[in-house]
Amino acid sequence: MSQRICITGLGTLTPFGVGENELLAALQSGVFVAPPGGRVPEFDPIRWIPNKKTIKLLNRQAVLGCASVGAAMASAGVGPETARSDDAIFLGSGSWVGSVLSMRDAIVPSLEAGGRVDYTNFCERGYRNLPPLWILPLLPNTTAGQATILHGLRGLNLSIVNGPSSGFLAVGEAFDCLRGGRAGRAVCGGAEGDAPADLLFNLVKRGVASRSMNGSRPFDPASDGFLCSEGGVAFVIETDAIARARAARPRAWIRGYVNRYVPRLHTERSGTVALHYQRFIRGVLDQAEVRADQIGFVQASAAGVPHLDEAEALAIAGVFGPRVPVTSVHGAAGNCLAAGGALSIASAVLQLEKGLVAPIARAQPQLHKDAVCYVTGSPIAIRASWCLVTCFDHLGAASCMVLQKVEEKS
Repeated sequence: MSQRICITGLGTLTPFGVGENELLAALQSGVFVAPPGGRVPEFDPIRWIPNKKTIKLLNRQAVLGCASVGAAMASAGVGPETARSDDAIFLGSGSWVGSVLSMRDAIVPSLEAGGRVDYTNFCERGYRNLPPLWILPLLPNTTAGQATILHGLRGLNLSIVNGPSSGFLAVGEAFDCLRGGRAGRAVCGGAEGDAPADLLFNLVKRGVASRSMNGSRPFDPASDGFLCSEGGVAFVIETDAIARARAARPRAWIRGYVNRYVPRLHTERSGTVALHYQRFIRGVLDQAEVRADQIGFVQASAAGVPHLDEAEALAIAGVFGPRVPVTSVHGAAGNCLAAGGALSIASAVLQLEKGLVAPIARAQPQLHKDAVCYVTGSPIAIRASWCLVTCFDHLGAASCMVLQKVEEKS
């Protein structure tokens, strides 16, 4: 590896609350907090978005994304006045930009008897009910673009729109960018607003989102899907040389990242999908130059979709056996979708720092329970130097990351 890359800043706005202390407290308690609506508790965005007029033009996703970026930069001790010309931003955008509900003022006056849309009327008159700037909050690159403007980032700018894996991929691609020498520092992560009813209905219909708060349970064959929630999670990552030059405190090292895809996810058996997952996990361990027996815990992506959860459980068992503790944050937070993978990374960083593995909330895991070391009930103390973070989603994305704890001597 040509560069050592460290995480120096962390900004979290999640259903647990605003800030990493709230996230850590929730991880330690194992309490389920996602309802009602999986929303981030109310907060004043002006704390991290230094422009009141801009806030009024942003949708929920953009507010959470821009605020989490500001929080991460404050955590890292960087700002517009200290920004480098090559400071990049890689931000995962939300899954909800395809909702038609934002067009209701144009659609409702154009409805015919029986609920059909008169598209002639819609195109000639209905669209005039939409405000002039209606489309701007819905563009997938609005969040990263506004964060760039607000926080003075002048380097590479990339919006990643890849469904629930978007935030995880943003961190991984930023890592690859720095490792390849194309930037020295990057802000990365993901944001997701609250779920519109039409897209939530489609997820329920597909069998991946739960119909009720009591139906979602990670690693449980009786679970009926994940719970949709919202959030904004961002990081500042830097090369070791740049972090040391400004005496920044590394929070964790990113040592490996693999991004793959399973094309026939829902038609192949869980055991076959698990073989793909195993190969990807072994690939990221090889890249990080770490053995399976050195991994202290697995921060799993399991969120309550049985087909995916079973494949992940089989893959973990196949690589690590029952020795390595396994947890997932999505049992407590719900699935923050575009912010969900970033939330898993943030949870792993905090657990490495504190020497603990959090329990899986609301779960009594049953999937291959004799072959997987699930953590339930209470957190366990652990001396872990390495962890694996996974991001396997219902669209077929399959990504993994290896994090290493920052030891005092480094």
